[in-house]
Amino acid sequence: MITSDCAVLIIPTLGRVQQQLTLACLPPRWAERAWLCVPIREAAQHTHERLLVHDNLDCIGKTRQFVLEHVSAPIVFMLDDDLEFYVRRCYQPEPRLRGAAPDEVGECLDLLTAWLEEDDGIGMVAVSQRRGNNWTRDRWTESAGRPIRVWGYRSPTAQQLAASGFRFDAFHSVEDFHLALSMLRAGYRIRTTFHYAQGQKASQTAGGCALNRTADIHDADIRKLAETHAGYVKVVQRTTKGGWFGGQPRTDAVISWAKAAADGQRARAGSAPSPPEDQPSLFEALG
Repeated sequence: MITSDCAVLIIPTLGRVQQQLTLACLPPRWAERAWLCVPIREAAQHTHERLLVHDNLDCIGKTRQFVLEHVSAPIVFMLDDDLEFYVRRCYQPEPRLRGAAPDEVGECLDLLTAWLEEDDGIGMVAVSQRRGNNWTRDRWTESAGRPIRVWGYRSPTAQQLAASGFRFDAFHSVEDFHLALSMLRAGYRIRTTFHYAQGQKASQTAGGCALNRTADIHDADIRKLAETHAGYVKVVQRTTKGGWFGGQPRTDAVISWAKAAADGQRARAGSAPSPPEDQPSLFEALG
């Protein structure tokens, strides 16, 4: 059990003992608040002194549920273990990124923390992806869609969702989609910084989720997501060059983020119409 009176970073990691890229990007003052969430079979191999050890859980959904139940802190950040960070070096004529120094990564985390501390209407905060960072010239937005790889939440907000039935482990590996949609539908906002960005060399690389995520598991996850968040998720088929499942067609989701946000805000204000009878409530589809 981790107990802290300040924000903490949790970095789930699997099969990458010698490749802690995200940890290496952090300034010392944030590295001191960073915990690697590791399976017990790998714990003895890690040199980082702050470890949150689980009993060899076999997917990221179960791992994040373990974090939710075993970390007591006002703010929790979740970071992938294989990240690179960037910061905008200019805004004119177009936003341009450069690699971020550790101190700038720390300033990014400071900003996200301040947003969560100052506005309890914000359910999640996130860092934009490097690819597509020029989608907006703004330094931040609340209409960017899915948080990915670097995101955080206020623990009281997450616990409120949990009390209503939310669980990360309802899914194998689309649990971040599930959390973001649940936050929006509950009337919380998601704010994403575009002044900073993050990326990774490739998806589905050795280690991490790739060890347990198969095309069939991913397909089942996406279809269950569409059932759980009916009216907001459309199931499609896509083919990605390299990375995902050797370039084979895969099931994917098209998500109506703006509709989820608008409906959530109306519900929070008490003015949303009742959903159709055949549309499940937020957690009803999970059983």
